Amino acid sequence: MKNTVLSIFLIVFALGATYGQERRPGGFGQGQERAPRNFGASAGIIKYDADEALKKLKIEEEDEVAIDVIVSIETYNIRLDSLQSANQPIFNDIQAKFRSLRQSGDFSQMRGMREEVRQKLSPIREEAKKIGEDLDSEMAVVLDEKQLKKWNSYKASKRPYQGQRRQRN
Repeated sequence: MKNTVLSIFLIVFALGATYGQERRPGGFGQGQERAPRNFGASAGIIKYDADEALKKLKIEEEDEVAIDVIVSIETYNIRLDSLQSANQPIFNDIQAKFRSLRQSGDFSQMRGMREEVRQKLSPIREEAKKIGEDLDSEMAVVLDEKQLKKWNSYKASKRPYQGQRRQRN
């Protein structure tokens, strides 16, 4: 009886471990493709959802302020869409270079590639920042102080996490 339970447990554990390795993204399986990196977000192209923003700001859709908020966010998103589509060839080029670098396995060129990406994305990032500042100035006119704090909190929640780099000793 004990041997049967023990053998069933070992079989289930072995199957689970094998299945888990095959399904784990970036795990032990070779040839698994990483998800493409979003260089638009790296360049500061972060869109906002008007309905979600209204919920976070606790503004009713029938309120006059809601219309101004929706129009401001939709205008902002349209401007970012045009910025992203205008710079899509740059994003595609960077993506292709990173993919070929990863496939070649020659990571000695990574530092130079990062610097090149930083230089290419810098003007795009500045333009996105300017568009964001325009949105913030519109929101400052439309929202009261309490709502403006909530707006800033909402914006911060939408920014992609910029992880801390490990310090090498």
